[in-house]
Amino acid sequence: MLPYALIMKGLKFLVGLGFILSLASLGGNWFLYQRLQVALDRHASLESDMVQLEEQNAELESQAAKADQYGEELERLREQMKAYIEQRDQAKREVEEVRKEAAELRKQIRALESEKGLLTEQVTLDEEAERAISQEAVKISKPASPLTAEPPPATKQEVQGKIQKKEEDPWPFQVLSINRQFNFVVVNLGIRDRLKIGDELRVEQNGKLIGRIKVEKLYENFSACGIVEETSGSKIKEGDLVRVA
Repeated sequence: MLPYALIMKGLKFLVGLGFILSLASLGGNWFLYQRLQVALDRHASLESDMVQLEEQNAELESQAAKADQYGEELERLREQMKAYIEQRDQAKREVEEVRKEAAELRKQIRALESEKGLLTEQVTLDEEAERAISQEAVKISKPASPLTAEPPPATKQEVQGKIQKKEEDPWPFQVLSINRQFNFVVVNLGIRDRLKIGDELRVEQNGKLIGRIKVEKLYENFSACGIVEETSGSKIKEGDLVRVA
């Protein structure tokens, strides 16, 4: 039999070993508990982070939906802006065309005003020329009424014959007076010589052609003629012979 003392030492050893094992088990359990607690805290933190992420994701999705709406609205606004720009450019072109038309109208108005002024001056000159012709007519003889009914037209041979006959008379057809201011002459041919408004006559000096005149106003025995042409170096003067052109 084993001694009592050895048995007691064995029991003490076993008790000590059990205590040590209990402490080791308790320490392991405590370590495991701490790890479990850390894992639980981490899981809770992850759960919280997951909730926050889900909330952020929902917010982002909401913002993305709003962004899509804003994008569509922005695209619509861009299309409207493009349309407004086209309308503005069209309006600018129309305004420019209106300005050009207005400038052209102003130019035409100025031209018409200038033409009106010229016509007014011409009317004034015509009136003055009419008075001058009347004065010349009074100097020559009492003027007959202007031609109201055109006589039967005479042939050129008939007029030439009358002119030839007149040239044989002491008083041939000739320039009676000249008005340089209004550029006309008075000749001693008229209605009785079957002249017509617009007839052209030749003016000669010493048998040489020096100019052409056109009948503008008719009287019984004389007429007023505008000077159409004068040859270089020669001027029509009183007494020059007149022939039918």
